Amino acid sequence: MLINGDIELKQDDKSWEKISNKKGLVCGQRFNYLKSYEDSKINLGGIDFFIIENLQVPNDDNFCFGLPCWDWWIVYLAQLQKLNISFIKFPFFFHKTHKRNWEQSCLYMINYFEKATNKKINNFRKSFINFI
Repeated sequence: MLINGDIELKQDDKSWEKISNKKGLVCGQRFNYLKSYEDSKINLGGIDFFIIENLQVPNDDNFCFGLPCWDWWIVYLAQLQKLNISFIKFPFFFHKTHKRNWEQSCLYMINYFEKATNKKINNFRKSFINFI
């Protein structure tokens, strides 16, 4: 399991059991909030939680956990390896909104992802968002 350091998990044993029993790649999309979980809204652009089962990650990639596009690179690798991919869309992973720390690297990593996969990042994300 991988989780970004600024993600908060809801304390809910039934939801955790449901999530942890899934096979393949499990992706959790965060719900951003300003003051409390009650004002949160899902962020469809990024993934901050993974349970990874049997995914082969190449040693020579240019991605680093926490930087832009790394999350979708993992989804892309799982797709190539024909793993089951599950997205968790209910409020379980929360993130307090703050200033972005990665503005400088964002365009570089989007460009790298698109060249490495031959896919436009927005189209690739939308292809998964449609079945969430």
